[in-house]
Amino acid sequence: MSVIRRLALGLAVLATTALVAPAAGATETSTDTAPGDPAATNSAADRPFFEFRTAKLAPVPHDPSADGGSSVTGDVALIRLGDQLIVLQLVTGIDGNLPHAQHVHGVGLGQCPTPDRAGEDGLISTAEGVPDYGGVQVSLTTNGDTSPASALAVDRFPVANGLDFYLYGRVLTIGEDIPEEVGYDLDEYHVVVHGIDVNGNGAYDFDAGESSLDPSLPLEATVPAACGEIG
Repeated sequence: MSVIRRLALGLAVLATTALVAPAAGATETSTDTAPGDPAATNSAADRPFFEFRTAKLAPVPHDPSADGGSSVTGDVALIRLGDQLIVLQLVTGIDGNLPHAQHVHGVGLGQCPTPDRAGEDGLISTAEGVPDYGGVQVSLTTNGDTSPASALAVDRFPVANGLDFYLYGRVLTIGEDIPEEVGYDLDEYHVVVHGIDVNGNGAYDFDAGESSLDPSLPLEATVPAACGEIG
């Protein structure tokens, strides 16, 4: 079992002990929405108080001769306690000292990209991967807004350290930081981490072209590096 999963399980046990006991007099079916109200769909009333989900991140299958040998992997743990979602993440093999955009994507074909998605340059751009994993649903920023509007907020995403890994942790409130249809049905979504220093010069530059999302950004900054299905 990976370190991140051990930490997540330990945190889940502690959090469940602390939060479930005080709520013993409450019922799981309590809700602010009226019976039959469409807003109650996918609400806490339809789900157990505690859920533990994970995603195993694997490298996006670019042509190895085009992506500089990128081999990004990682573990994501998602612990839901009522309407609070704890996100823990360890990403390894990622380019150090650079920011890495990361999102919850969905729904598309409900899969990570396959090698045939690659363009003529041998890389699978974000736009080329969207048919598989869908559009941005949640921006896993380090602080502030988490909506799709922050999908390119490069200054608020994790920065890998000099050992080419990063740890990420954040608590999101379902219905505020993450849509209910995502937070209560996580197994229909994917986590995608972006950013590959294709030419290995320690910076995101335009040698590999412009981003398919924003021509003011290098392709290197937004190209998907790793993808994993939440299950």
